[in-house]
Amino acid sequence: MSSLKSLSQRSCIYGIFRNQIIMPLIFNQNKRLIGVQEWRKKYNRPKNRLNFMPEWSYLDGRGYGPPSIVQKKRYIRDQILGQTVVERLNELQEAKNFNCF
Repeated sequence: MSSLKSLSQRSCIYGIFRNQIIMPLIFNQNKRLIGVQEWRKKYNRPKNRLNFMPEWSYLDGRGYGPPSIVQKKRYIRDQILGQTVVERLNELQEAKNFNCF
């Protein structure tokens, strides 16, 4: 009973399935369930390093393995964002050349 009380005092309750902790369930002051990433942002905690780095590398030092699906999506998103920024900067430069501003 005391362990459950201490968990509730920390406003963090762990979801338990077959006696295994599967993920922390974190509530804010309004008793609204928030995700772990939101909690990390709110309390200025570092991001999970495994989201950005693989969990393993080759023993011979070749570097990391193939990129994960999340890393591929991030790479594509960043490429599209970079292309959009370049297009907008070119449009601004053309507008300045025509003395529109």
